[in-house]
Amino acid sequence: MENFGFRIVTKPSGTLFYDVKNHCYAKKALEIAEIGEEKLPRILGSVDVAGTPSQEFLSLLSVNPEAKVVVDGGDQAMGALRTGTIKEKTMHIQLGTSGVVYVCQESYKENKNQAIHHFAEASGKYLLMGVTLNAAGALAWWTDDVLESSSVAKELEGIDALDTGDLLFLPYLNGERSPINEPFAKGVFYGINIAHDRKYMKKAVIEGVGLALYDSYKEILKTVGEVHKIRIIGGGSKSPAWCQIMADIFNHEISLINTNDGGSLGAIVLAMVADHKFASIEEAADRLIWDTETCVPNPKMHAYYERKCRAFKKLYRTLKEMR
Repeated sequence: MENFGFRIVTKPSGTLFYDVKNHCYAKKALEIAEIGEEKLPRILGSVDVAGTPSQEFLSLLSVNPEAKVVVDGGDQAMGALRTGTIKEKTMHIQLGTSGVVYVCQESYKENKNQAIHHFAEASGKYLLMGVTLNAAGALAWWTDDVLESSSVAKELEGIDALDTGDLLFLPYLNGERSPINEPFAKGVFYGINIAHDRKYMKKAVIEGVGLALYDSYKEILKTVGEVHKIRIIGGGSKSPAWCQIMADIFNHEISLINTNDGGSLGAIVLAMVADHKFASIEEAADRLIWDTETCVPNPKMHAYYERKCRAFKKLYRTLKEMR
């Protein structure tokens, strides 16, 4: 490639070298590390054209000779684009191997507890992100490794009406990120009794993932105040039961969208805007992404999950004191 030597704004913002608020390198961090800014790659926005492919590359792949190289962005920032999470106080939940809650804000507002991540967003705004390291990954561990079952979908059948009562699952199978930032946190089932068979345990896993993400969400609300819209993506979103549980836990309508293309759609959006197929990222998102169905929360179930959330957090604190 020619004319390269850049760094994407959505990627360095995940490091201490980047001043997310002011969209530049963090001078204090560079001073501590004794690194001159002139030694670092230049910073470009995600929708900027970084350069052009070499003639050798163009001929090798039979690419259009007028092709441009658009900067792109990190995986979660592209996921935000592909869900249309680019307007103030919009949010998406991702139920992949890990779980993510991602909220867009127009202006920079710092989380005083430093319990969640701050990123530069591809369209020039800011993103607050909370992450649980095990979401669908926790369910895969339970289904594949423990139960040795070949079908997650089959294992989820019939869990809707189950009342797990005091049964709790902490999904900290390899530590946890947000909001506790605890590498030594441990996973645990708590409150098991003789009536709990494999379906109860599976539902507890799903609820535990939801409660872990809700913990990050409540931390995010301390910064943004409220969220106007929530969309959900990822493999876990294919389960209607799991989506409804998330709506009940968050006490918010949660919508599925028309595409399951992943972050690649976000990259396509950037390329189309850079090539002037759309006037802005916002226009592209409005044209390409829409809701298909919505889960409405049950107030009684939310009250139930609020009680479970308090027990969930207390259980973590108690176990931490035991280590």
